[in-house]
Amino acid sequence: MALGRRGHRRCVVHRRLCRREVERYLQDLDADTRRQIRQARARPVADAFHAWMAAHRLKVPDGSAIAKALDYSLTRWAALTRYLDDGTLPPDNNHVENQIRESARSSCSHA
Repeated sequence: MALGRRGHRRCVVHRRLCRREVERYLQDLDADTRRQIRQARARPVADAFHAWMAAHRLKVPDGSAIAKALDYSLTRWAALTRYLDDGTLPPDNNHVENQIRESARSSCSHA
């Protein structure tokens, strides 16, 4: 049984919230402790999500937006989950993107 677009979104949102909850708890810990806790708490969530994506990829038509999104994530899975094995890495690049955005805004305002 296919989940449909809303079901896919809900599952993805739930998993992202789980990751954020773990990371909020880890932010003030040392790198080795972060890695250990990520392995214990976030790795099982990531592994379950990977299995979910792989299973659902078989159920969606090639070329669909959902298929493209799943293919993108599955192809880059090692890079997307690298932070689980290295406590010094952030789980995403939001901080860097925000820095670039701020820099671009200030450059545009001075031009």
